[in-house]
Amino acid sequence: MPTMRVVLAGGEAAGVRTLRLLTDRGVVPAAIAAADDGMVAAAAKADIMTVDPAMLAVPETARWIAEEQIDLLVNAHSLHIVDGEVLAALRLGGYNLHPGPLPAYAGLNAPSWAIINGEDHHAVTLHQMTAEVDAGGVVATAEFPLDGRSTGLTVSGQCARLGVSLLEDLIDRLVAGDRVTGTPIVGERRLYRRADRPHGGRVPWGEPATVIDRLVRGCSFHPMPSPIGTPTTTAAAGEVGILSGGPDEGRHTEEPGTVLAVADGCATVATGRADYRIDRVVVGGEPAAAAEVLSAGEVLTP
Repeated sequence: MPTMRVVLAGGEAAGVRTLRLLTDRGVVPAAIAAADDGMVAAAAKADIMTVDPAMLAVPETARWIAEEQIDLLVNAHSLHIVDGEVLAALRLGGYNLHPGPLPAYAGLNAPSWAIINGEDHHAVTLHQMTAEVDAGGVVATAEFPLDGRSTGLTVSGQCARLGVSLLEDLIDRLVAGDRVTGTPIVGERRLYRRADRPHGGRVPWGEPATVIDRLVRGCSFHPMPSPIGTPTTTAAAGEVGILSGGPDEGRHTEEPGTVLAVADGCATVATGRADYRIDRVVVGGEPAAAAEVLSAGEVLTP
């Protein structure tokens, strides 16, 4: 078949890897809707035109799709919405790489929410794009386990690695002339939105230490900014974000949020059940060891 005309909407590592797999197969995108600076740099290095991702949300862009004879839209970790008329103008449609299982984790920050909700496995999903977000037929999925060390950053990275392999198979099939259709999504749909914040973005000291641990790990993208926000608490030093820590074996009867001890750079805090050890915090945008900021005996509040 003639060379496909593709628009790649991408960002983060998944977008850059998708660009590489396309060009390796001789499919040079007609344009890249770059979602971040890394994608802009990758497009410049490959001498490919970039366009504003926001244009994909505008129905009038369908005319440009038709004039440029664009066959396919591939979306790899770009959060911009694509208008239904734009999708309809594509000869082969659009395909989205979603970092979560569907329909249970539609929308944004799926890796974080899976950890926060205590899931023991996660998945990346390749699906057809429709006007409704994360609702098109599923082309392929790749599952993997979660454990007590999983963070928002590590799970997002795993989704990117496995997801690009799914896209690789899709591109190979389309280049070979196959018509790829997905399986309709069934089951209860949960859509996580940009404004959704677990526990209102605060540390719920009255909850068990395991709940707090899942919250901190799910929000952890350090040293990069967390897209879901860093859980915060009020201390004597002011607003303190919790970057890392873990459940502690100790069990005390002090009020939840009480700093029980400060040692070896860490602070141990009473929770609703068991204790929680804080390793790293952020204050005023600067990371620090918990022991540099917190004091034994003070009470942290949500």
